[in-house]
Amino acid sequence: MTVLNITNNSEYQYMLNSNAYVVVIFSAKFCKPCCEFYPSMVELSETYSDIKFIKVDIQECNDVDDIDNIVTIPHFKFIKNKHELFSFSGANKPIIIDTIKKLLKDGEE
Repeated sequence: MTVLNITNNSEYQYMLNSNAYVVVIFSAKFCKPCCEFYPSMVELSETYSDIKFIKVDIQECNDVDDIDNIVTIPHFKFIKNKHELFSFSGANKPIIIDTIKKLLKDGEE
């Protein structure tokens, strides 16, 4: 798997509506932590192949519905069946992995 770059709101909505599990990273090219964490996102997308990983650049995709709610970047949203279960800012890999596991565990219940 890989991290899909979203370019507009239509793509964003399509990804949320057509995948059971989605992890969204809101980032920007100027954001050093975002750029440094991106390889980890690619790695996680390969490890957790049941989840669709998408990236939204807040400068290039300002029409995405959820952009207005993003205060700091990188910001992550964890979505199951169109419902946001978790959302937080900060590129802390252990916390992100733990949240991915919670997302998948929630799906088993």
